[in-house]
Formats: sequence, C-alpha cells, structure tokens
Amino acid sequence: EGAEIHQPNPAVAGQTVTATLWLRGSSGTEQASLTVDFRDQEMWTNPLQRTAETVALTTDWAEYSITATAPDAAVFHTRLTIAAESGTIDVDNVSMRVK
Repeated sequence: EGAEIHQPNPAVAGQTVTATLWLRGSSGTEQASLTVDFRDQEMWTNPLQRTAETVALTTDWAEYSITATAPDAAVFHTRLTIAAESGTIDVDNVSMRVK
C-alpha cells in the first residue's frame, strides 16, 4: 500500500507516449493510479506536464493503458508511475511506446 514504481525514458517535444500494462488487485476493491509525467533535468521538482488516471481493479488480470503528449519544453525524461491507492496490486507486462 502506497508503494510506487518509476521508470524514466527519454522523450521529444510533441511525441505521444502510451504505456500499456496488466493489473489485478488482491481482493478486488483496490485502485491503482497511473501517471505519465514529463520532467526536465531537475527531476525532483514539479513535472513540466502530467497526465494521470485512477483505475478500479478486480481480482482478474486486465489490460490498462494511459497516453500523454510531450510538451514543447525541453524534456529530459518521461516517467511512468504505477501506484497502489489501497491494498496490494499485481503488475505485469509493462510497456511504454513513443511515437
């Protein structure tokens, strides 16, 4: 509960980033927060731009995705964050594609 996973990746202004992953909850009442944010070299500060969604999980594996477009500002990296809003979640087969 409250754990996060971060995976930084480069991005160029105007690129579309789509993260796809499989999730399930341990009891079926969990929620997961999916966030894609774009950051400059000062990664510890506020993101340049952020796209976020919260999804309700069941005990069955299901595929989810989130899409964001990189801002015109200088982007040092794109970060995908998967966070359990409550309980325990399982994560599998994570991919991030840039177009």
